[in-house]
Amino acid sequence: MRDDLSRSCLVVGVGASAGGVEALTGLFGAVPAEPGMAFVVISHIGPGRESMLDQIIARSARLPVSNAKHDDRVEANHIYVLSTNAAISIKDGRLIVLPRTASSEHNPIDVFFTALADDCGERAVAIVLSGSGSDGTLGIKAIKECGGLTLAQGASGQTHPGQSGMPESAAATGLVDKILAVEEMPDELARYAESLATVPTPVPADEADPEPEQFRHARSDILSTLRQRFGHDFSGHKDKPFMRRVVRRMRLLHVADLQAYADLLKQDPEEPAKLLRDLLIGVTDFFRDAEAFAALQRAVVPELFAGCDTTSIVRVWVPGCATGEEAYSIAILLSEHIEKLPYSPRVQIFATDIARPALSVARAGRYPASQLVGRVSQERLDRFFLNTGETFTVSKTLREMCVFSDHSLLRDPPFSRIDLVSCRNLLIYLDAEAQRRIIAVFDYALRPGGYLFLGPSESISQLGDAFVYLDKKHRIFRRRDRPGARLHPTIASTANYPTQFLDDTRQRMTTTQLQHAVQARVLDQFTPPHVVVNRDGDIVYQSANTGRYLEATAGVPSRHLLNLARQGLRAELRTTLQQAMQGRKPVVRDRVTVSTGEVKEQVRLTVEPFGHSADEPLFLVVFAETGTRGSRQNPTSAAEQSPVRAPQDEGTARDETIAQLERELADTHERWLTSIAEYEGAIEELKSGNEELNSMNEELQSTNEELDTSKEELQSLNEELQTVNTELQAKIDELDTANSDLANLFESTQMATVFLDHDLVIRSFTPAACSIFKLIPTDKNRSLTDIVSEIDYPELGQDVAETVATGVLHERRVSRRDGSAHYIARVLPYMTAGKARDGVVITFIDVSQLTRAERDEERTRLLISELNHRVRNMLAVVISIAQQTLTGGKTLADAKAALLARYRALARSYTLVARQNWGFVAFQDLIEDSLGAHMLGQVGRVKIEGWPVRVSPRAALTLGMALHELATNAAKYGAFSDENGTVSIRWEATPPETKDHLTIHWVERNGPPVAPPDRRGFGSDLLEKVMSHDLDARIDLRFEPVGVECHIVVPFSDNVRLDD
Repeated sequence: MRDDLSRSCLVVGVGASAGGVEALTGLFGAVPAEPGMAFVVISHIGPGRESMLDQIIARSARLPVSNAKHDDRVEANHIYVLSTNAAISIKDGRLIVLPRTASSEHNPIDVFFTALADDCGERAVAIVLSGSGSDGTLGIKAIKECGGLTLAQGASGQTHPGQSGMPESAAATGLVDKILAVEEMPDELARYAESLATVPTPVPADEADPEPEQFRHARSDILSTLRQRFGHDFSGHKDKPFMRRVVRRMRLLHVADLQAYADLLKQDPEEPAKLLRDLLIGVTDFFRDAEAFAALQRAVVPELFAGCDTTSIVRVWVPGCATGEEAYSIAILLSEHIEKLPYSPRVQIFATDIARPALSVARAGRYPASQLVGRVSQERLDRFFLNTGETFTVSKTLREMCVFSDHSLLRDPPFSRIDLVSCRNLLIYLDAEAQRRIIAVFDYALRPGGYLFLGPSESISQLGDAFVYLDKKHRIFRRRDRPGARLHPTIASTANYPTQFLDDTRQRMTTTQLQHAVQARVLDQFTPPHVVVNRDGDIVYQSANTGRYLEATAGVPSRHLLNLARQGLRAELRTTLQQAMQGRKPVVRDRVTVSTGEVKEQVRLTVEPFGHSADEPLFLVVFAETGTRGSRQNPTSAAEQSPVRAPQDEGTARDETIAQLERELADTHERWLTSIAEYEGAIEELKSGNEELNSMNEELQSTNEELDTSKEELQSLNEELQTVNTELQAKIDELDTANSDLANLFESTQMATVFLDHDLVIRSFTPAACSIFKLIPTDKNRSLTDIVSEIDYPELGQDVAETVATGVLHERRVSRRDGSAHYIARVLPYMTAGKARDGVVITFIDVSQLTRAERDEERTRLLISELNHRVRNMLAVVISIAQQTLTGGKTLADAKAALLARYRALARSYTLVARQNWGFVAFQDLIEDSLGAHMLGQVGRVKIEGWPVRVSPRAALTLGMALHELATNAAKYGAFSDENGTVSIRWEATPPETKDHLTIHWVERNGPPVAPPDRRGFGSDLLEKVMSHDLDARIDLRFEPVGVECHIVVPFSDNVRLDD
């Protein structure tokens, strides 16, 4: 069973894309805890991934937030978030969430908005937030059509540049009710929900009942205001759709009373235009109802070109074209058929509407990509449209076929000699009388055998004799060829009627309502038979018992009063009707003789204006019996069949006959005098017209002579123009070639180039510039200062300004902000052919590879220099070690062993530094590497602890040699010479206040007794001299009885540093 959700609360569809997260959190952060409405959030999600949008919204929302699941019942005070790449819609108050196929179009916001409009009607709300593209634009049309509310995010609240495409595309349609900041939207939703409950629809529940006087008066005021402001008469529109749009405006303005809104419409200068825009919403699309267009292509299009040649013109009329989709769809069908022909007839498509904003869109021929992709085949898109990114523009061929103009079917003269009229889904909004008049317009406009293409819910039953079905299912008709029976359209013009009469006849009534009103008038004043006719004399209503005065004639059925009038009545009726129509007042004619069967009777003929039509007057014709009847038999035969009459009876009858003949003669004489007066007036008009024609003839003769002279001049000028045209065509061909060359150059060059005018507005750019400035095709004619650049070039604005002012060339080395690429930027003046400065040209030459090569070369140079320096240092150290070792008075064997040991220590330090790519090494790693042989398999013998310190390669070699000497001394004479001996190596940053020195403590214990040496050896010299020279260190070497202690203090510097 259908859920009553659509009648219980608002359902708000919220569409967003990239950059819309902040807008969503801002929106739901402002929604109260119990708003009494449901929210469904649709965003663009890539295939194969799930969004965390529901969790993000839940952090700021006061309402429960859940993922939208299939068959979820939509409840008030809940937020449903589409978190997967799926298609979502709504039916009977329940969500429909299905996997999206690879071939389906990805416009989830449009899909949901359209389904929401169908399901919830006036309680549907569409909100379009930040996002790129145009998704949501088509959906708001559906929401607007069903009477719902449409909102879009304002530009001031959008924080992501380039993500305003969706709200801007929606606003460009003119169908967005309000453009607001997201924080203001909840209040607007609350006011709209309140208006739905407090503003009823003021349309009678039963149209068979007469309308309340108050309703008629307010509706009349609304119609009058629209007519006075715009010249459009909406009285022919059906009450329900018309009032639905009126009530929608009342709810948006929170006006509960219809008469109050009618008064507001008169006072507010902007509200009539907004109401007119709502009334003229045209729901249209390319190839809407594809099967119907396919039937048109099969059955009608080939016939339009049958018998045509290159001089023929196929004329098509598309009234009510709205934004032009239907006209362009027909143009595509005709273009495709022309390509199959051996000749090319001309095609003219007259597309008309009374909505000027819609006509502006149609003339531009630019439509959102979401409106065409998936609805128009790719082949047609490639052939008939130009893809400009987010939009498609119709080709020049289609645009030249179509002529868009402002035209009213009920007010303006129709087109003529039309081959095809396509008027789809317009008649459904009009009442029966307006439909009859429009069908008469189409009958007049079409050639014999022309075609009429209507919408699926439209028919022409009222004037079915004018057309014959060609395809009943798809509502395709062909005009019958009826010589002499062509319908003549009635063109309404408010200028034809006095203002007072228009005010009295604003309301159009249905047939049943008209019957009630007429019967009420007749019961008040008359009781005889009567009819109601329009200004053309056609009967729109007749009472019972009119057969004595009206009779059907042989031939084509007619509703015209004069064609149905009986003998003797027609002339009187014509005269009386003319007088009533001209004077706008009742006209009475007594003792009108009419032949009814075998007798003649006299009637009183009354014609009175009847004020119940806004677009044309009606007239009440009443036939009142006077009670006098006479036989149609001649007197002789009557005397033969009748009893003998008394002389006085015969005299009385003779007197009555004479009196009747005299009255008829007087009436005839009056009509004759009227005819004479009309004839004399016509003669005077003809004389005046003849004089004007003579005068015009003389002017034309004079003009003709001037034209003959001008013709010779024009022929000479035409020859010159042909020569100029040939030259221009050659220039155009050269320009086309040059443009093609430039286009190919732009596409093929890898150099990023931007052309600016003197106001820094972008003229053009190469494709390579798009990655530097994030440019898209629509950024042309935008200021460069509005574009986000990926280049770290803060001086760009200054350089451009100086080049524009002085013409000086600027060249700089610049890089991307992330350092991934490097360029040479050049700012040059843009010079015209006359050598005048007219802007600047900015080029970016990619020198990333050159920059990397230069850096590699610099690193190689530094590496070679460093290696040279280190080799020299290493050789100096080796020489110094050798000299110190060999001059110590040792034997050759001892010297050799000591020298090898010291070289191995030096090699170990060198290896450690090399493993770190000659970078800083950890001091602890240096100690462990130097004492590795003494620590192996002897747990606890060597204790190492200290702060995180790193040393340079130079310091590592020096400290490594010092550690080697201390370890060698301990192995020979100290702790390492005894199996119980231990060594503690501890280092720290000192003093505690400043921590600007590294203090290293070497402490030996449990070894043999220690005595100071008799002489200083190489180890002592290394510790004191080399350490002091290389590291500016202070050495405190103590030979304590319990063991050797060495305390080394090294200042922190470029060679020794403390890690953070």
